[in-house]
Amino acid sequence: MSIFFDRHLNDEIDDRKIISIVCGGGLTSSMLAQRMQKFIDESELPYYVMYSGIPSLEDADFLSLYADKIEVVYISPQVHHNYTLAKECMAPFNIPVFKIDGKVFGTMDYRVVVSDALACISQRNKEAE
Repeated sequence: MSIFFDRHLNDEIDDRKIISIVCGGGLTSSMLAQRMQKFIDESELPYYVMYSGIPSLEDADFLSLYADKIEVVYISPQVHHNYTLAKECMAPFNIPVFKIDGKVFGTMDYRVVVSDALACISQRNKEAE
């Protein structure tokens, strides 16, 4: 089975942390991720928005390459039924998983997801202090 994610992103990611968006196969999540990344870059925030299919969260190669950089995972509405699986996959890495609201995803309201991600990351950083 082919798991969709780019195994050669390390140079592009560099030292940035990752906000991960997952859907069924990576296509619709890519549309939201691109909008989010443009906003993040314009805002000069130190994050990389990665998109992939939900099966990547169970993939050992994906996890070995990126788990240490992922701050938060968002799952698109079409894979909300995999929410428990996603949480279980990310639990060993202490990575929170959230569902993207259907309306937010349908309208590609990237600002809502970015705002939520930044709030989550900020809260986690405070708890780690």
